Amino acid sequence: MSKQDELVFVPLGGVGEIGMNLALYGYGHGKTRQWLAVDMGVAFGKDDLPGVDAVLPDIGFLLSQKKNLAGIAITHAHEDHFGALFDFWPQLEVPVFMSPFAAGLLAAKKAGEPGAPDIPVRVVEQGGRITAGPFEVRQADRRGPVRGARRGGCPRPDLRFHQRHPRRRQPQRSRCR
Repeated sequence: MSKQDELVFVPLGGVGEIGMNLALYGYGHGKTRQWLAVDMGVAFGKDDLPGVDAVLPDIGFLLSQKKNLAGIAITHAHEDHFGALFDFWPQLEVPVFMSPFAAGLLAAKKAGEPGAPDIPVRVVEQGGRITAGPFEVRQADRRGPVRGARRGGCPRPDLRFHQRHPRRRQPQRSRCR
């Protein structure tokens, strides 16, 4: 097996269902692979789960990779995309990146939940960029029906990873259309 860096995608929730969105992008090789989590959402209980209000993704794998987790990028402010932050962030304690609108809704949610953790959020303005490990994250300039909100999709924010290959000088893009 080659020891070349590779880009991997690990969906931990939100595949084949609405809700519980949590995806990992990994770049690198083996134990040095760095990860970026995209979203950290909940799903809501249905008729087949009486008495269950919320279902959270299993983050066991993510916890095993905690030392290589570069951050959490929240795509937009729906509970199925950021609703599990209060539950999981204290175990991860990594930077969280989101739009001003999402940060405002997270602050309002915290005000209504006594004992919720203080999550230091890094606000990414529309079109703004951040770097988390080998990933460059750009807040997509796409608007939804709510002023200040971003249109959902796969994935938002746009991701760019930097491939450290001597023959390639330009970053490679990973984009969902």
